[in-house]
Amino acid sequence: MPSAPVQVYSLHSCFDSILNYVAPNGDLHSLSLAVLGAGPGITLVTQLPDPPPDQLILGPGNKWISPKSLTILDSSFAPQLPDEIQGPIRSYAWQAALKKLIETLAPLFPDNMCGYLKGRASSPAFARLRRGRPSEPQIDTSRNGKTISQAFTNQIRKGLSALQSGHYHDGARFLRGVGPGLTPTGDDILCGFLYALSTGDSIWDTARDTIFTNARSTNPISNHFLDAARKGLFFEHIKRFTEMSLRIMQAPGTIAGSRPSQCDLERSCQRVLEHGATSGADTLTGLFHGWHHMAHSTAAGHVGLGSTHL
Repeated sequence: MPSAPVQVYSLHSCFDSILNYVAPNGDLHSLSLAVLGAGPGITLVTQLPDPPPDQLILGPGNKWISPKSLTILDSSFAPQLPDEIQGPIRSYAWQAALKKLIETLAPLFPDNMCGYLKGRASSPAFARLRRGRPSEPQIDTSRNGKTISQAFTNQIRKGLSALQSGHYHDGARFLRGVGPGLTPTGDDILCGFLYALSTGDSIWDTARDTIFTNARSTNPISNHFLDAARKGLFFEHIKRFTEMSLRIMQAPGTIAGSRPSQCDLERSCQRVLEHGATSGADTLTGLFHGWHHMAHSTAAGHVGLGSTHL
């Protein structure tokens, strides 16, 4: 039986903590420092090569062939949520439990998080989202800047409204590629929404597939994240936050480990918020809206499929 061919990845983008490489078929593989966490398509290293190699060559099972000078950390990581964590959303009373979870999470989200989440910013840990990071450019207050900002916000609201209404095809098209950055805000929101649906039962499979099909673009990094979210393959920090959130839905003593405290949840949320310039906040926005949509669906068997375009 012939051995599987090697895969050659070319350098796509460089950052302080991560190097992204893309294969001719669009597959993504990244070299990352441990601070960003493990996840699908990521190899953790002790130090990023400088200068970055133009290519990565991987063999079957992502076995390293080149470059050979990297010190690879233990990247063993189970990106899927344990079945025991998914249990509450598969239970008879999952909608009531999910609504309770949303009430618990709401105080973690600042009022103006991305401009479209309603919540109570009770924790000083999230003050930076209200004032902005010093290293980030200030919002343009000119007339043109306001027009652009309003158009951006309206597009995001339009996409989220469509998703909440079960118009998955339209919601994905409205949000796809919206916003600046390596992974635009709209794509990150769609990832979060897909992650939320992936914690549910198989009744959400068609919704996930519809969103993913219509969210794909020519951006290989966004496509990689969207595919991982559709499959329920979590990156480390968003996985930890999701696990903590879903543990809140569990009755005490039903699974190993104590129920997370509010401080634990806030710290986990903060780790996600610190990812990228806005990617973490945008992903949490989508996750929150996805859970809200699932909790308020008219019935467990109705997922708005009559509104989709497959």
